[in-house]
Amino acid sequence: MLTAGTLLNRRFRLKRQLNENPIRQTWLADDLILKDKAVVKLLALGGSMQWEDLKLLEREAQILKQLNHPHLVKYRDYFSLDDQNVWFALITEYIPGHSLKQKLENHHRFTQQQLYWIAFEILEILNYLHQLHPPVLHRDIKPSNLIWGEDHHIYLIDLGAVQIQPRTPGSTFTVVGTFGYTPIEQFGGLAVPASDLYALGATLIHLLTAIPPAELPQEKFKMKFNADTLDPAFKNWLETLIEPAIESRFSTAQVALYALNYQPKLPSKTTSEPSIQLSQSPNQLKVNIPSRFSLQYISPVQKILVNPITGIKKGLQILPGSRTIKTLGLGAIAVLIAYKLYSVLESSSFQQLDLGLIILFYLTLLGIPASIILLIYKAFVDYKPFEKVQLNFNNQTFEIFWSSYFPFRKSGDISQIQQINLIRTTDNQGNFYPSLEIVTQEPNIFFLSRRKTYRFGHQLPEEELKWLKQELQKWLASQTNLY
Repeated sequence: MLTAGTLLNRRFRLKRQLNENPIRQTWLADDLILKDKAVVKLLALGGSMQWEDLKLLEREAQILKQLNHPHLVKYRDYFSLDDQNVWFALITEYIPGHSLKQKLENHHRFTQQQLYWIAFEILEILNYLHQLHPPVLHRDIKPSNLIWGEDHHIYLIDLGAVQIQPRTPGSTFTVVGTFGYTPIEQFGGLAVPASDLYALGATLIHLLTAIPPAELPQEKFKMKFNADTLDPAFKNWLETLIEPAIESRFSTAQVALYALNYQPKLPSKTTSEPSIQLSQSPNQLKVNIPSRFSLQYISPVQKILVNPITGIKKGLQILPGSRTIKTLGLGAIAVLIAYKLYSVLESSSFQQLDLGLIILFYLTLLGIPASIILLIYKAFVDYKPFEKVQLNFNNQTFEIFWSSYFPFRKSGDISQIQQINLIRTTDNQGNFYPSLEIVTQEPNIFFLSRRKTYRFGHQLPEEELKWLKQELQKWLASQTNLY
């Protein structure tokens, strides 16, 4: 029986089952070679399993091997195993994020701008699939098969229903798809590129209305939906996607992209700044990550400096009276303190000066600039805006060297590395900033071990971090394969 902790193919350790189907199980697993997470799709032989299900799983594995698109789930492995039952396992990468179905269940309200962006991202993927030779048709686009990734891209998953060649007349076929998202020609086994466009339109309408397409009213076999919040041009574009007749829809994803006329906001490139320096050999890998100041560091500094001011404002709100009375009262106190100091200086005698007033005066005089300096120092130490990082790996050990205001070095055995993750943190204004983390399981006292995390690369753009993660994983995988 497959349970959490089971090791498959000496590489994938099951962590948590993601569904409740005993025959078609989906698990989250740890990839012990690439040091990250993976998704395991398991199909049990016998029982209620149909041979057609196995054919679809094998076809999905075959197609995934050939695909290369940044927003399509990546193939890892395919094999069979015997554990009381015979299982067939397809392993793919894990996409951190949430499906659009989960977004709907959490009552997320999709704006028109988000619908534009989702449509653009999916059409880019479909344009790639449909232009392959032969074309690849997904045939099951719906919210549960679309992942809103933590990197704010949309990913298309579950290619178990793909079709890679047109059906010949008279041949047998299997009906695939989900009712409400599937056009009528697909039920007859005659899916074409425009069939995926229909499913995209139905998905966007579901996101807009929060009502499944199968539950929407129809008029002449065409679903009707409330689009009062949409621009007329976008509404007409969406209406074209869901036309019942194939010839009335856009013919290809490329034509639909042109008609959408959406220009995504791309991040500005900083080609003048230094990039990652990486050198590697079969037995050694070295990475130098330069310091790079970014506007992201201003926000935490602002937060630290603004907090005391916010505290003073809240303190003033506690005082009774209107704003005018508070201002007059504080002004009167300031005048009395100034008069007291003036009278002391005029008399040239400090005997009249209260000791507490002297202390208050000097604390005020010296404390404000000292506090500002300490706050700025804390911000720079905590957020390390000028940090440099060096990574040194050989076939046995690893070393991470941080060089900022205070140098810090960490070393260990590469066998201790459990995962390499791309993570995203947020500032107080909700902005996302990526970084990499290396997760290790290190020996501790009393023959125990502890999990430790080392983060770096917060000064780099996300695309560079993705590339660096892949290079680290590939090199570590090559070292694991040596043993």
